[in-house]
Amino acid sequence: MAITIQLSFKGQDYSVDVTNNITLLGELIINEVKKQIRIMDLVGDDVGAGSYLQRWFSSVDSDGLTVESGVDYSTYLEFGTYAFFTGLDGKFPLKAKGAKSLKKKDLPPSIRKALKKGMVPFAPVRRVLYNESIMNRLVKQAFASGI
Repeated sequence: MAITIQLSFKGQDYSVDVTNNITLLGELIINEVKKQIRIMDLVGDDVGAGSYLQRWFSSVDSDGLTVESGVDYSTYLEFGTYAFFTGLDGKFPLKAKGAKSLKKKDLPPSIRKALKKGMVPFAPVRRVLYNESIMNRLVKQAFASGI
């Protein structure tokens, strides 16, 4: 299975296979997510020698690129618990102003008071995918070798 893009230049049409570039982009995204996991010290040995850090996978198919974790609790680390999220009424702050990572103490008092007890989201994946400068760097790196 190949992923191709269609290009047109000076009246000539080209079909370019970018499967290897997209595969490399998946690997680069995983490396960056792992970097965020290390920065936030989310690598506990309680679930098997840092399996959260080690069990990341990417795959490329006709629908595009998929990056996923192989541990069942990764959703809670990415999005927090339901109790935490319901206190935000759908207004999810991706990053508190001036904070290196999202912590309750860094949120404005009005939001902090509304939060129920629950796990705070750490969002290692969104810290990569929603960061324009990181994604620009990764895409440039993935396609630097040409297509």
